[in-house]
Amino acid sequence: MYIMMESPFANQNKTFVVYVEPFRNNYYRTYQNILTVSVKPPGPLEAMIKEISFEKLSPFEKPGGLNGGMICSHVILRYPRNSANSSLKNPDMYMTADDIPSLLSYLQENNYEVDTSMTKMLLKSRIPTMDNRRMVCMVKHL
Repeated sequence: MYIMMESPFANQNKTFVVYVEPFRNNYYRTYQNILTVSVKPPGPLEAMIKEISFEKLSPFEKPGGLNGGMICSHVILRYPRNSANSSLKNPDMYMTADDIPSLLSYLQENNYEVDTSMTKMLLKSRIPTMDNRRMVCMVKHL
């Protein structure tokens, strides 16, 4: 029998990573490179995050995740999660790689700091990431 103990890392989510990930929008049947974060971030950005399940991009991909090939990601929305614009029917609901300058500006204006030294270290280390996602930067909430 296991005694469940809370991990000392569980509540330390002041720092998170921003990624660009390929995503298949099943509603529009298109592929997009959208922005995601490693964990649900603290602060005002949390209202712009939605957890969604990613399906495999291709039938030839190996199954991933715990739900039979589905992988959950924290996606950065262009509009607040509770707004009328955050519907799947809105073709520009998700922030994409083209929105990186806007995201960085938003982060700077809302008490976040891009940790450039950690970002450089992680990029140089070439740590493999899940599937096709690419790291953009590491961010800290102040």
